[in-house]
Parts: sequence; structure tokens; C-alpha cells
Amino acid sequence: MWSLLKNKARKHLPPGLLEYLSPPSEEQLDKLVPKDLPPLPSGFPGLAQEPQQHAEQRVREGRQHLREADEHIKRLIEVCGKRTVGDAYRKQLSGVDTEDQLAEALSEIALCAAVSVLSSTPPRLQPPSGRPGRNTRSDVQFQVEGIPVYGEVKQFPDPWLRGPGAPAGREALRPIDLYCKLQEGKVPVPEKFPKDTVNLLFMFHASFDPLEALEQALFGWGEARLHSLCLPAEHQQADGLFAREEWRGISGCCLCRVRGGELRFLHIWENPRAPVSIPPQVYSALRREAGLGRLHSAPASKMLGLGHAQ
Repeated sequence: MWSLLKNKARKHLPPGLLEYLSPPSEEQLDKLVPKDLPPLPSGFPGLAQEPQQHAEQRVREGRQHLREADEHIKRLIEVCGKRTVGDAYRKQLSGVDTEDQLAEALSEIALCAAVSVLSSTPPRLQPPSGRPGRNTRSDVQFQVEGIPVYGEVKQFPDPWLRGPGAPAGREALRPIDLYCKLQEGKVPVPEKFPKDTVNLLFMFHASFDPLEALEQALFGWGEARLHSLCLPAEHQQADGLFAREEWRGISGCCLCRVRGGELRFLHIWENPRAPVSIPPQVYSALRREAGLGRLHSAPASKMLGLGHAQ
């Protein structure tokens, strides 16, 4: 990672990298180790030392995970070349203002390094979408048995880099939060992809309910569930992202996680309305590399918001 930073960023590390390598704030420690613990017997300092131990452990975790991220970068450089990787990520890594931005950049790099193993040719980093009048790009394009596959990476708070302790000081995202976030942004997700290609969204989030939160955002809510959410007026008819016309160009969505330095594809949902479905060769390649037992395509009733997600 150091080799990818601009000279200025090497002299003065970007705030996001400093934040990531620094001990947790007092507020974060309060959530990890509450101060209202019962009084301790005299001469028993164990729990009294826990805040400091947690802070030191978080710093050790950060350094270890950055070493793991270095392995992803090294693998990508071996496949794509140092100049290509530097051109793709130097500006982004040198300007991270928060640890969430750093985690998002490293999520993208981890995904690109993982699919480089699947690809029959070196992956293309940040390929243009080719949409008329729009200078938009997805994150990666790789080839599976001659089939071009485009991928876009999204990462949300409580970064996978922090492991089990990540949610400190952060609220878990609800399905409707995911729905709204994927609809918003400078460039909407669907516009980052070329048309009429295999387009996959790769989602990183460590604290998802194993499936339900993302599945609801993709396929919608049952009527009773919709009324209980107290949604803003503009989202009262939230049928799920795959029910929206502009999302038809996305072939599917994959939930990802990094553990022990390795990326795993936990679950894949196919968009039943996409004109370009996920080819069997791509299913097989992802299943083979991820150890995924089976892939999942929700029934049309969920896509239309008529059934409760599992």
C-alpha cells in the first residue's frame, strides 16, 4: 500500500489511515467496555484494565489487517502490473478521510484480487461503462471462459477489516437504509455498468443478518412489513431494487466478506427481471472459488414485494 501512496501522503498520512491505525476513541471504548461495571474487589485489576486492553487489541488488529490488505495489493500487482494498479488506486488511497473510505477502497481491491484468480485474462480495473454522454465506470471487468463480467463493489459501515469488534459506535443498517443508499450517490449503481453485459453488484458488510437485510432491499417487503417500517412518503411503495426498471441491467448481487485475509462469497441473488442472466460458467466459477454450496434466486413474488424475505 505504501508504494501506491502519493509522496505527499507518505509524508503526512491521510486521515482515514491514521484513524484506522489509532486506538478507539473514548466514545467507542464506552460502547465496548461500559464504565458502569460493578465495583471490583481490592487487588483485582483485571476488568479495570479492559478499556486499555481493548484499545491495544484494536490497534494490533488494524495493523494485521493492513498486512493482509498488502497481500491483496501484491497479488493484483503481479497480475495487472504496478503502474495499472497505481493508476487505479493511488488517488483514492492517498485521499481517504475516514476509515470507512479506507475500508471501501480495500474492499474493492480485495474483490479485484479475488476475481483475478477466476479470470482467464488480467482483469480490467475501473473500466468505462461506455454509456453515451456519461463518463461512468464500474470497479472491475474480468473474463470467465471468455464471458466478460463487470463488477461494482459497495461497502457499508462497520468495516470488514475490524473483525468481530467492528460495530462499536455504529448502528446496524436496516434493509430500507441499504435500499436508499444504493439508490443515492453521485452516480447511481446501474449507471456504472455497460448495457447488455453480465453485471454483478458485490456487497461488503460485516454485520448483516446472514441474508435477510440485503434480500429485503433487493426483493422488497411484504405488505404488513412495509406498513411497520414508518417509511418516508417517497419510499412507501418500496418494492425492492430488482423491481425497478433501471436495475434490470444488473444481473445479480453477491454478499461478500473477508476473513483471515481471504474473500468469501456468502450468497448470490439473481435478478429475475434482468435480460442478461448470470451464465452457468460464472455461477460455477464463483461457487468453486468461494466454496458456496448453492446459489439463490428469490421467487418473483419477493421481487414484486409480495412476500416476506426469509
